This record gives sequence, C-alpha cells and structure tokens, in this order.
Amino acid sequence: MHLKAFLTALQFLTILPVRTKHLVDDKTLQHSLIYYPIIGLAIMSVMTAVLVSLGMALFGYDTIASAWQFSESIITLEQSFEVWQVMVLAAVTLIGWVVLTGALHLDGFADSVDALMAGHKVYIAAGDEKARQQKRDKILNVMKDPNSGPMAVIALILLLLFKFCLITAVFVQSLQSLVYLSLILVSLVLARLFMAVVLLETPYAKANGLGKVLQSASKSKVYVSYAALVIALVLMLGNWLLLLFLGMAAIAIIFRQFCLASVGGVTGDLLGMQLEVYEVAALLLGLGLLRFWM
Repeated sequence: MHLKAFLTALQFLTILPVRTKHLVDDKTLQHSLIYYPIIGLAIMSVMTAVLVSLGMALFGYDTIASAWQFSESIITLEQSFEVWQVMVLAAVTLIGWVVLTGALHLDGFADSVDALMAGHKVYIAAGDEKARQQKRDKILNVMKDPNSGPMAVIALILLLLFKFCLITAVFVQSLQSLVYLSLILVSLVLARLFMAVVLLETPYAKANGLGKVLQSASKSKVYVSYAALVIALVLMLGNWLLLLFLGMAAIAIIFRQFCLASVGGVTGDLLGMQLEVYEVAALLLGLGLLRFWM
C-alpha cells in the first residue's frame, strides 16, 4: 500500500516514468497525499544529480569535490566562479524544476490568473448574494478554458523571472554558506505540504474532481507524517526552519481565505497556483531568514 501510494504521488506530481501494475483506487489516491512533500525530495535528488554534473563542467571536478567535503570549498568557489556560471546553474535549475513537474502547477497558475482577472471585472453590490454567486460561477467557468489569455502569459513570465532571480540569489549566497542550498529543497517540500493542508482544510469548490477524492484522506495520518518530516528537517537544518514554517503557515491561511472569498473553496487550478506562490515565498522568506540567522 505504501509503495503504491508513493508511486501514485510520484506519477501525479512529476513526469518521471512511473507505472503502477493495477488501476489506482480512491483509497490509494487518498493515501498518496502523505507522500506529497516527499516528492519534493525526489525532485531535488534528480536536480542535484544534474547540477553536480553541470557544476563539474563549469567549475571543474576538484572544486565540486572539495565542496562536498566541506573543506576549502567556499574559498575555492569564491575565487573561481563567474557571474554567467551561476546564472547558467540557476537557469538549468529552473528548467529542471519546470520539466520534472510537467509544468502542471504553472498551468494551474495561468488558468487561475485568467479566471480571477475575469471575476475581478464583475461588480458586486453589498449584500448581493446572487451577483456573488454569478461571479464565482464565471471564475470557475473561465478556469475550464484551456487557452491562456495575455494576463496569464504576463503573470507566468513574471513568476518565472522572479523565481530565476531567487534561485540565482540562493546560489550566490551559497558561496558564503552551503546552508543556503537547502532552501531549494525546503521550498519544494513545504510548498507541497501546505498545498495538501489547504486542500484538506478547505471546501472543494466543484461538485467533483480529484481534489474531492483526496479530501477524504485520513487527516491524522497525513498530519502525523508531515509533523515527523518537519521535525526531521529542523533537526538537520536548524531552528531557522521553524520560523520559515510559521511564515509559510501564515501565507497558507491568507491564501485559504482568498480562495473562500473568490470561489467558496479550492480547485485543482487554485491549488496549483498556491504551490507556485508557496515555492517563491519559501525561497524569499528563507533568504531573508538566513541572512539574519547567519
């Protein structure tokens, strides 16, 4: 059951060639929610292998080897790196990030931007519940449209540009302390964790869908596994992660209220949008916290 649930989560959240022998039932889908944050670890593992190979090509084998040994890695890297090399690493990281996830959440982000912008144009008088419901229906209908409008394209460009800048900043700061590299892993894990929590704690805005099935998962099992994962990360990385976790929790609460106000709950597209926002927020908050903490 656990292996099948993990493979189901891996199949759903990435493009890695994973196949299960049998059809996935609702119980397995619900159980797979436990492994959503773990998928962040899987994505990071693949990206690490690619980045180490690319790093050897850009910096040389001896420099990367010394970095893993935590010997004179910082001095060596600072003396040998050039701006274009760091930017190439950041670009490859971002491309890998998008490719490994199949741009699934970026698609949800784009659909959500189009739909929310369309709903924003609807005027609602105070106390007019009929108009409020019409606005929600319009937002949900626009989300079904597979085509992206100009606002969605602009939002995607800005999001990816911002994420590229943050990843570049992470690599630049890692020349001073390798702890900064953990921010990429943390953002991948926490974004999927809070996406799942918001899904479990928020009504589903549609009558049916995959999210509706996932909401029937055992909350106690999911939250116990998430708590164990967060504790393990804190023990490995330091107490600064607790502050980042609290900051991310605050953002998740705000986003949940935004979804309730917009369409009365969550949808798959809104969850994809949330995950993208959580990843960016984790990188941004993490950079600020580590600058203060270090």
